[in-house]
This record gives sequence, structure tokens and C-alpha cells, in this order.
Amino acid sequence: MIKVDEIGLFGVVGFRQPYDTDYAILSEDITTATSGIYFDNYSSYLTVKNLYNTQPYADISDENFNNWLEQVIKSSINKGLQQCFNKNDLIDKGKLFKYSNIKTEELANYNDFVGYELNVSNRNDISVYINKIYTEFAGTGTVKILLFNDLQIEPIQIKEIAITDKSEKETEVNWYLPNTGGKYYVGYLTNGLAVNGIDRDWEKSSKKTDYRAVGVRQVNVKGWDSEVLFDVDDVDYVSETFGLNFDISSYNDYTEFINTNKNMFVDVIGYQFAADMLGMMITSNRTTATERLQKGNLLLELQGNFTNDELPTFRGVQDKLKKAINNIQKQVVDMPQMIITTAK
Repeated sequence: MIKVDEIGLFGVVGFRQPYDTDYAILSEDITTATSGIYFDNYSSYLTVKNLYNTQPYADISDENFNNWLEQVIKSSINKGLQQCFNKNDLIDKGKLFKYSNIKTEELANYNDFVGYELNVSNRNDISVYINKIYTEFAGTGTVKILLFNDLQIEPIQIKEIAITDKSEKETEVNWYLPNTGGKYYVGYLTNGLAVNGIDRDWEKSSKKTDYRAVGVRQVNVKGWDSEVLFDVDDVDYVSETFGLNFDISSYNDYTEFINTNKNMFVDVIGYQFAADMLGMMITSNRTTATERLQKGNLLLELQGNFTNDELPTFRGVQDKLKKAINNIQKQVVDMPQMIITTAK
């Protein structure tokens, strides 16, 4: 998986400012090319003049043309990356406790923080999520679930869950647990709580899923009644389950790898953008401009002529893009992933 919002590849490949003063309208951001490679290296048709005259908006201003060009470059970057990393990156997925329980063992409330310690993989290329919280409590009231990271005093997430009966209640949270070097604690304060957590002590109900990318243990911090992080030296590891269950997933995450190896993706960015823009030129409804570019030549540039025995073989942009994507997959995606957890 990749976190699209955290990818910083815009500006790795850019445009040269045209010498033609009628089209020398590009912003500094568009002309930035930290790799030293420019889009016209990937197709001679990728000129500012050609793009300006075939983009969808006939009366576009120079400012809006720059905005449009920035957006289509970012779109091509994301599309190319998604093709590089389109394999199943799932490592773990499922409930912490997957076996049924009977709802007879109600836990007493004292003056404690109770819940779970989560120790995520120390790999930066793995992402762990709490997707859902499942609650089983007796009584009626509200449970405030707190999520802490031990590097921060204040909770990083809070979720209030209304309890109406003993039925298992599913609450979607989608909490991301980045590898910060610290541990996470998720649970609730029992002081003054109107409902009682139901323990898991029936048959296999307390058997935990053995996740590969996160270790999970039940904890109790006696005498703690404040919504800030406790002293982690006061954590006791216990067997009670406190009426909580979680759906947890983990994935191979290539976001950091991409951002620290930007030049590896230059060809994917260049050829994906070329393919997208050639497709736009071919289908442009601005007929005069399109006719000047000659659709037949554009198709040849995009698709090549591998099926035409009468002409010399010419590799099109689509074929070059495919090769660039395959190169990335061989170097990165197809390499075996080693999963490391530091606690069970």
C-alpha cells in the first residue's frame, strides 16, 4: 500500500520553460525537476504548446493552466505508483479474539486504567491499523475508549461508545498506528463507570490471534483515573479481556521507501504522464488543434507498431511504461518482506 497524501514526487520531473514567449507561462513549481529529467524526454509531443492547445478548456487563463497542469501531473504520479504497487500487500487482518464467548463473567470496576498494550513492528515499511473496536459490556452507559502512544501525554484518539445491552457492538475507528519507536495503549478508565466489561473465560474465547506485525497484551494500571498517559512502569500484564476486542490489519507500506528513493520512479512518472497526455490529445474535442497534431502519429507514439510487419518496430510509450513498472516491481514489490514484532 501507499499513502497517497504523503507521497512527495511532484517536482521530481518537470517542464522546461518554453522559448516561445506566447507559451512561456509556467510557474516555478511546474519547471522544478530535481532529477534533472524533463517530461519532453518521454515524448517529443509533450510541449507546453501542444498541451495548452489540447487541454479541455479553450479559454483557460495562464494561472488556471498551471493549476490544471499541476493536477494532471499529480494524477499521473499516483496512477503510475498504484500500478507499481498493485499487488496484495496485506500481512494481517482479523479480530484479536475470533472465538465465541458467553456473557456471564462481568468484571468489577475499581479505580484503574484497563485495556491493551500494542507493540507494532519496528519496520517503517509496515502500517498497522485498528479498524474496529468491538465492545461487550453489561448495563447501560457510555465507555470512553482512549488511545495513547507512550511518547505523548495526551491521548491521540478518543472514542465514546454507548452501551445498551450485552450484545457485541461494532464501532469503526480506522486508527493508524505509525511506528514511532514507542508502544500504544488502548483502553478505558473504570472509575465511576456505569457498565461492566465482560471477560472471556469460556472455552477458546480468550485465545488471541497471533498477528505477525503487532504484539498485543492485556494491561491494568491500578489506581489510575486520569485521561492522560500513566507511568508505563506501573503497567501490569493480566489475563482479563475487559469487554474489548479489535479488528486489526497490517500492510506492507511503500510510502517511506518511495519518498526516500524518488529518482527510482522517474521513468514511471515520465512515461505515465506521457501516456495520459497522448491519450488526452488523441481524444481532444478541440478539433483544429488535434488535427495539427495528427492523430495517427499520436497513436503510433502511444501504442507503437509491434503488430505492423511492414514497418520497423517502434516501441510506444505504453510499452515503455510497462517496462518501467516491471523494473520497479522486480526491485521492490517482489522482494520478500521480513516481519518483525517485538512483543506478543
